[in-house]
Amino acid sequence: MRKVEIILVKYNQPHLERDVIRRILDTTNHSDYNLTAYQNEPGTGLATVWNYLIGRSDAEYICLLNTDTVPCTPWLEALTDILDNEPSVAAVVPSSNRVHLSQIETPWMNTFAPYPSEIQEFADKLARDVGPRFEDLVTLSAMCVVFRRSVWEAAEGFDQEFFLYGEDTEFFYRIRKMGLGRLVWHKGVYVHHYGQQSMQAAVRNGELDYFVLRARANKLWERKKSEIDAKYPG
Repeated sequence: MRKVEIILVKYNQPHLERDVIRRILDTTNHSDYNLTAYQNEPGTGLATVWNYLIGRSDAEYICLLNTDTVPCTPWLEALTDILDNEPSVAAVVPSSNRVHLSQIETPWMNTFAPYPSEIQEFADKLARDVGPRFEDLVTLSAMCVVFRRSVWEAAEGFDQEFFLYGEDTEFFYRIRKMGLGRLVWHKGVYVHHYGQQSMQAAVRNGELDYFVLRARANKLWERKKSEIDAKYPG
């Protein structure tokens, strides 16, 4: 079993950050993992932080996980099993209630679930009903993702022109277009996502403007996608 580095970037939500750390410790039975919970500073983009933390890790697999999530057993083991058994796969994501591309319908669409135990019950039912079903995607979200460190090295990391939003979309799209491996959605694994909790706090505090950030990220992504498509056609 290969070592996994779980990376949490903390910002503005100490109660959720404490909860997700406890949840990781309670739900992760992987035999070789390290958990890094990094306190980000205002003005530092996620791509920059991720590159820094991945660069200092010696793990073969990297897991990026948002702090406003509820991972459900056996989330990490199920996701890393795909990388262990499928050499063609570069990265894998679970199902979630609020996420780009791999979203499914749940009883708590875009709302807080009342209890983690109810979320786990839903995850258990999903695993029974869906099982190990996979779907290839064109790009992935870093809400929860596990990928090979070697792929990050080959792609020369996340693009640090992105500050917030779009850095994961661009990175995984680039990986696929470079031919570094498949991007896979494990439909039978569930990680709950509250969504934008740190951002909402930053907006309330006057630190960030959500609409400005989204507009800049969308414009930058359009340019980057055109450049990637021109460099790696097909």
